[in-house]
Amino acid sequence: GLIQLTFKDNFSAFSKDTGIDLVTDPEQYRTDMSVIIKTAIWFWNKNNLNKFADAKDILGATKKINGGINGLEDRTKHYNELMT
Repeated sequence: GLIQLTFKDNFSAFSKDTGIDLVTDPEQYRTDMSVIIKTAIWFWNKNNLNKFADAKDILGATKKINGGINGLEDRTKHYNELMT
């Protein structure tokens, strides 16, 4: 997906919130572009990522998305490239 959903809990929560059953049919998460986009929007909204984006808080966003700082250096590099 555009934002990778990991763990069955995310698939279950997405399915419950949207009515799109990824638990029974996870393949649509990989093949259906409308579902791929919806999962990214759902994750973004569910985790209030606008708060981090508006504050330009790459560290906070990384922790929220990854649960730690994995990928922080790469994410910061790409952010800085896009902002110049």
